[in-house]
Amino acid sequence: INYMLDQVLALKASDWAAGAIGYADRLMELPLGIVGTAFGTVLLPTFSGFFAKEDVGGARDAFVSSVRNMLLVVLPAAMGLIVLAPELTRLVYQGGRFDDVATVRVARAVACYSLGLAFFCLQKTLTPWFQAQKDLKTPLKIAVRMVFLNAALNIAAVFGLPVEWRHVGLAGSTVLCAGLSCLWLAVLARRRNGALGWNRLVRPIGLMLLASGLMGGVLVVLRPLLAPYAASSTCGEILVMAAYVFTGMVVYFVFMGLFGRDILRGLVRDFRPRRR
Repeated sequence: INYMLDQVLALKASDWAAGAIGYADRLMELPLGIVGTAFGTVLLPTFSGFFAKEDVGGARDAFVSSVRNMLLVVLPAAMGLIVLAPELTRLVYQGGRFDDVATVRVARAVACYSLGLAFFCLQKTLTPWFQAQKDLKTPLKIAVRMVFLNAALNIAAVFGLPVEWRHVGLAGSTVLCAGLSCLWLAVLARRRNGALGWNRLVRPIGLMLLASGLMGGVLVVLRPLLAPYAASSTCGEILVMAAYVFTGMVVYFVFMGLFGRDILRGLVRDFRPRRR
């Protein structure tokens, strides 16, 4: 519904804003679908099993490990999308009537949406916590209130921001509502079941943010060095993007291997097939 509101109000913002948001959202769907939706799908039966046995501790452990593993992938993906938004947009979309101006507009929306990628995924982790306890109303009530807040913020963005930034305001309102929704769900979950174990996530998330920031810095340094090769041809653009991705992965996981080896071991342990 929030996306639909973004599209409707984008028509009021400018004649190109709805398209820019739509193209940006498609780029966001890849990490969100592969990581966020996958975790949300698996967690509902997992939490349901623990709550059926009245094992809140087991559900809490599953929540902590799931959030840790999810953010291990999502945070560097978000940083990569923020830093490489222009290059990625140009590679995927530019051609024909999709020119340099369109690339800049879409890249701005991609970068803004990327700031909320972790929130979008956390929503899909927190919502099953309530659904597994047969409480469908609480997430729904919060979602409905966020829809009204998003609509109000969208109207403010359309009538209060410069034309070239109105679509970014629309994307930003969606990100803000996702963050507030996660905070609200986390507070209500704590009131119902006690602490969810966020204190156990402080160190892992801190290391992931540091590693992601370092990765982003390296990519920023590489950009002017590799840009001439990307401008040569489409094949050059693809090879340069592959170099960005490979370098980013190496920097990120080397840092995590040095300072967060236990986090990587936890990821391998949780996804290792269990013998029957």
